[in-house]
Amino acid sequence: ALIGRGDISMKEAEDALRDYQGQLERVFNEVRELEKHGVQPSESVESDQMIPAGLATAVDKSLLARIGDAFLALPNGFTAHPRVQPVLEKRR
Repeated sequence: ALIGRGDISMKEAEDALRDYQGQLERVFNEVRELEKHGVQPSESVESDQMIPAGLATAVDKSLLARIGDAFLALPNGFTAHPRVQPVLEKRR
């Protein structure tokens, strides 16, 4: 379309294609090289924080259930779109 309209020449299109293919090949080779080396786990963010041992961070299960129910509750008289309804059902 760009060539047909005269926006770019055939040579410019070929150069752009060659550049794009070169970039794809370069990234492919980089990924392949990275895959040769095992994944190194990063340091935990938590290990850098000074969190006191034994600090209670748990949330009561009933509170989590209440929050989840609130997200799924539809207002009275409201009907979910047929495509959304299966998503809501899966989340229950």
